[in-house]
Amino acid sequence: PTQPAVVVSDPARLRIPRLSVDAPVVHLGLAADGTIAVPTSWGDVGWYDRGPAPGGIGPSVLVGHYDSTSGPAVFYRLNQLVPGDKVVVVGASGLSQTFLVDRSEEATKSTFPTERVYGPVTRPELRLITCGGAFDFQTRHYLSNLIVYAHADTTLPAPSPTTSAAAAPVPPAPRVTPTVAAAATSSPG
Repeated sequence: PTQPAVVVSDPARLRIPRLSVDAPVVHLGLAADGTIAVPTSWGDVGWYDRGPAPGGIGPSVLVGHYDSTSGPAVFYRLNQLVPGDKVVVVGASGLSQTFLVDRSEEATKSTFPTERVYGPVTRPELRLITCGGAFDFQTRHYLSNLIVYAHADTTLPAPSPTTSAAAAPVPPAPRVTPTVAAAATSSPG
């Protein structure tokens, strides 16, 4: 059973429990060179507000810095996310939508997968993007991007123990005889 995704039209915070990230979200447009703008603060996450809102149909894009001139930034540990990890976008109104990580990929900036990141999809999805790969000391920029792909968690939450106990009685646990238990714990060789 599923529930509809919650569209967070006013994203204000991004929470990634596995990474202990709880960061403010700022609105971003395009930079002068036509690329997505980046947050001015190392600890902020930027939402590309010309794309879908988080929870809306399509790929909502959030970007953040990998590091700063003085150390790690908001997305420093983004490469540690694994499939199934949760990412929560919270709106200023208090509404939130949880996303589940599907996969991640690193791509050079010259071969950035524009269609996979921004192209049409038929469900609410999320993209988290930061810098990655080697650092070019002449240009003072990273040569690659790390992209994390996620989809909205629209599964219904499990019923609470108090309501499920009233709805259906719990059958007694099966009895295990000592001979069966002993056989189950022994193995050949």
